[in-house]
Amino acid sequence: MAMTVIECVPNISEGRRADVISFIADSLRAVPGLRVLGVQSDPAHNRSVFTLAGDEKALAIGIPTLFEKAIAAIDLRTHAGEHPRMGAVDVVPFIPIEGVTMEACVALAKSVAADVAKKIAQAIRMSSGGLRFVKAMGIPLEGRGLVQVSMNLTNYEKTPIFRVFELVKREAARYGVQVLESEIVGLVPSAALTQTAEYFLQLEGFSADQILEKKLAD
Repeated sequence: MAMTVIECVPNISEGRRADVISFIADSLRAVPGLRVLGVQSDPAHNRSVFTLAGDEKALAIGIPTLFEKAIAAIDLRTHAGEHPRMGAVDVVPFIPIEGVTMEACVALAKSVAADVAKKIAQAIRMSSGGLRFVKAMGIPLEGRGLVQVSMNLTNYEKTPIFRVFELVKREAARYGVQVLESEIVGLVPSAALTQTAEYFLQLEGFSADQILEKKLAD
């Protein structure tokens, strides 16, 4: 049987805390079939580079493990270093070495990315233990390099928009990701937006009767 070897060189935003780096490396070594060939850390950049090798199965297990351990240990709100950073786990290139094509590595990268990115939607939707009255799924927007959390809120009075939005932000922060924007597709009850404005603007004693258009319509 032909051997399949893929090299993977993930970068994490931690290059100073030896205990954290060793813990992540040991977690990767525990994955069957995955080899940790090297770990290089730069305290000035506050960044470490892991050189890994294995087949598709080993990397499909190992890279989500890397994300899980790194995200739990690295807080980008307090992170400082010379190197620009996009997340607790920064870049994760897959490189064909033996018995595998570049196309297969691209497919593996997309599969692993989807597995890591969909976790936000999983945390908020009702069917997987999240918020009531929320249906959600993660959708990769490959043309923009983003992942969208697409949702239906079936009862905004019981689970308001602002509560769902705040949970998405918190879950995204766990993965070192910021929410870029939000959008509303279709029509929305004005009460749902008023409710959201009250929350984010911390309005005290606000009434829908203070909305100009409503007053004119009345």
